[in-house]
Amino acid sequence: MNLQAEARRILAERELERRRVRYDLSLLLDRMSMVDEKTGEVFRFYLNDPDSPWYWQRTLVWDVMATTQIRLFYKARQLGITWIAAARQLARALTLPGTRYLVFRQREEDALEIVNRQWQLLCSLPEHLRFGTKVITPHRGLDRDDVFPDGEIKLLHRNGVTSSIKALPPTGEPGHGETVAGVLLDEAARIKKLREVLKAVMATVGTLGEVDLVSTANGVANEDGEGNHFAHLWNTAEERGITKVFLPTDLHPLRDERWYETAPEYLVLDTVGRAEQYPRTPEEGFQGTAGLPYFDPDALAVYAREKVAKPLYRCEFKPVNPRVAKKVQTGANGLIRVYEEPRGDATYGIAVDVATGRGRDNSAVYVINFTSMALSAEIRAKIDVDKLAFQLHYLGRWYGTRSGCERDALIAIETATGHGEAVIVPLRDGREGRPKYTNLYYHRPAARPAGRRPKDPGFRIGEKTRPRALSLLAKAIRDQELPWMTSDLLFECRSFVHHDQGTSPRAAEGCNDDAVLAAAIALELYRQKGHHPNRRPKKSQIVTV
Repeated sequence: MNLQAEARRILAERELERRRVRYDLSLLLDRMSMVDEKTGEVFRFYLNDPDSPWYWQRTLVWDVMATTQIRLFYKARQLGITWIAAARQLARALTLPGTRYLVFRQREEDALEIVNRQWQLLCSLPEHLRFGTKVITPHRGLDRDDVFPDGEIKLLHRNGVTSSIKALPPTGEPGHGETVAGVLLDEAARIKKLREVLKAVMATVGTLGEVDLVSTANGVANEDGEGNHFAHLWNTAEERGITKVFLPTDLHPLRDERWYETAPEYLVLDTVGRAEQYPRTPEEGFQGTAGLPYFDPDALAVYAREKVAKPLYRCEFKPVNPRVAKKVQTGANGLIRVYEEPRGDATYGIAVDVATGRGRDNSAVYVINFTSMALSAEIRAKIDVDKLAFQLHYLGRWYGTRSGCERDALIAIETATGHGEAVIVPLRDGREGRPKYTNLYYHRPAARPAGRRPKDPGFRIGEKTRPRALSLLAKAIRDQELPWMTSDLLFECRSFVHHDQGTSPRAAEGCNDDAVLAAAIALELYRQKGHHPNRRPKKSQIVTV
């Protein structure tokens, strides 16, 4: 074969390969490689080799990324998902002139590192698979081994238009009015303002741009979006039109059962670290990364499966005149959730943890049945303190007189934060024509049980009362003494964890514990006032016949 014929053959093969990789980007990714800076080994993809233990990655590129717009990859570490998403951005920038791509991470230097990876992948490609593009940024191009992009790669295509990839910190704005073809949010669960970043991102990608959220777990979220936003997106993916994929740790070909028993990188980690880096189920990762749980996880799992109560209805109290209000059933946004109406054979207490109504915390209220320990009603909302006092006044009267009692239900309001005082005053003194509330709780320290009643009403959470009240709730959950739990209380209990610094236990990062504290106070009320059939009577109560 003469040289001209050989040259034509080579050109034809290269053109055929260019056409193939335009159709199937996995073929282009297989031609990329780079040195892994952590191991020193050459990293490459095996997306078209059925004999490779990494062949499962092809499904992500061909079936998931090529057919859906917004993808959420919840993963264990070292499965190559960030590499795939980054390499696919580069492949599309090379084959789709005029497209723009963004990379976000919590720290700007980490986002720059991903763009540096993309640069090295570009440098590894043979010239004919760069599709005739000219590197504009970095300005010294591909000819120098010591050149790295400063957070941006910009390519000029033969038709005169450019494609680009740019790294941004989570505080960076994608650009008002511009259109972006794809966005990668790596370690999305650790981007503190993920909700705000996504809002800006979705305005730029429109109806055609693609979004990849890739992350390990970093805490939990509830159905209202409180907690970690990545976890909330996972929980609500279907209704949002997000394709979610869980990638467990044993997808790595070297991680068999023996690996879990012998691998130093696994054994050196604590429970939280193992859940974060090497989860085998979605629940293990999310729940494990919330922290070391305070409440019994197995007992909470039983409640989650069998004993989460749905409210009979929601209601609020509406004023009829200055001294009378009526209970009005409301829709899904009603303030009070009723799980059990007042019963004639029971008495009730009401525990209240007060927030300002304007911050991140909620005010939380539980009505507890002193006969059965049932949490009969619940408030968990951001509400102004004067409105909360109004609702509590009539809620206490309803669970008092309607249950056949001569007195209103006992109301205990937590006062350590100072917000509770603003609720106690209008209850104690009356307000806007309402009479004084007749049955407020006055906390008597355990060391002085026989002393006179304290001057001021309220329940003060402190160094002694907090652990005791929490332990009562923990025991009730562990022994499954509560007839049911509410969904909000269950979530807060699951994210109530031990901490190395500050108050411990308390809510995990980004979560609330208002419902936990209100329920703990309710259990303390039950300890003092509730029906305890196995309790030995005091000597003064023993009658000799």
